[in-house]
Amino acid sequence: MTLSVFTLAIFATFITLFTLSLADKDVKKSILSWMLLGIIVSIFKNLLVQITPQWSDVPLDSLTYQLHAEALYLHWSGHPVDAIEYRLAGYLNGWESMYGRYWLPESEISYSGVLGSREWLYAAFLAILNTATDEKYGILANALMAGAFPATTYLIARELGGSAKVCHLAALFIAIDPSTAINSAWLIKDTLATLISAITIIAICKLCKGPSLRFTLILALSLGLLAGVRYVAFISFGVVIAGLVSFLIFKKSKRRTICFSAASITSVFICGLLYIAPVTNISKGEVFLSIINPLQAQATTLKAKEHESGADESVIQWRSYLIEHPVKAVVRSIARTLFAPYPWSIFQKQITGTNHIELYLLGSLFWIIIALPGIFIGMVSASKSSFPACVLIALLITISVPYLVFFGEWSTRQRVFMMPLFFSFAAIGWKQIWYSFSRSKHHVSSSTI
Repeated sequence: MTLSVFTLAIFATFITLFTLSLADKDVKKSILSWMLLGIIVSIFKNLLVQITPQWSDVPLDSLTYQLHAEALYLHWSGHPVDAIEYRLAGYLNGWESMYGRYWLPESEISYSGVLGSREWLYAAFLAILNTATDEKYGILANALMAGAFPATTYLIARELGGSAKVCHLAALFIAIDPSTAINSAWLIKDTLATLISAITIIAICKLCKGPSLRFTLILALSLGLLAGVRYVAFISFGVVIAGLVSFLIFKKSKRRTICFSAASITSVFICGLLYIAPVTNISKGEVFLSIINPLQAQATTLKAKEHESGADESVIQWRSYLIEHPVKAVVRSIARTLFAPYPWSIFQKQITGTNHIELYLLGSLFWIIIALPGIFIGMVSASKSSFPACVLIALLITISVPYLVFFGEWSTRQRVFMMPLFFSFAAIGWKQIWYSFSRSKHHVSSSTI
């Protein structure tokens, strides 16, 4: 057994045991069943994606993460790393003039400074698996993480007030969903972001219902780790938790206020540590800068024009279209957020088999038919009886804002990391739809009699 295989076995065991630790005693058997079934189904879906011709059109992000993982592995092994060959954007922009072309093992530079992104945890995760030897280990690790989605979705639906049948339905939805399998079939961070987000959501729900030291620690760790995987989620969760703390103070719920406040403060320090790692010394100022600097960079990107520092072509195109055609832009934004990538484009354009975006069309069809009809109804239904549901609805709104402002849509790959929550609401909504249909049918039968 190679070291990578052994590491994967340990990782699968850890995910299973940790997910079980999130569950109450009365549902642990269901969670274990969904974990085992989820892993099997996830690996199968992952393999199906890999036999499609579109899978060969590897996203640029995947290639970059693999190169960064190899760079970190070489660095940890004590070898100099060629910054050009491994696309170390941060090193080339800020450190090459001081240290030369090669990132040396003894260089005191943060990983975020070298890689050019504070979201370096996924690259480090791949480096631990040594994907330089074979990328299949990283893809299999993604499948293992995606295998936990049905179980975590079950738990989220339960926290939102769903019955056992509703929870099983929510787990079944995400087990079948094609989108999560597509993301896990490449070396991209979305699967890790989805799992950490789901854990964070469960911890928030638990603390909304009552204080808990265990879930305070889980929330602090998961929220802090989000800063190194998907920063927009970290900020969005932080904004919602800040509002939640204000509400709890108003309600004079001291113990829950302390739990959420302690978790938030700890997560900020974890964020700061990730920002400067592996440098050991950290000051309050550096923690503050670790939060502010990315926000300032995003503000620059939002305003930047073509060829200016921080400019992003997608942001520029959306801003120009919004200025020139404001009404059309708003309509398009809503349509793309709800439906993109449009599954009916199959009939409008020929499927080439060479564009990886085509793989998301089936997932989009599943989203439109299965998820959308239930999500909004589920939100309304759950919010009437579940306080955590209100908090999580606010979270979804908060997360959507930056995507809509910067890109004019929250769709496709960017939306997948919230799928466990979306499908939990969808399952609750479908129960309400079925109940309304059954009651209407019974009413018609009674009237006929």
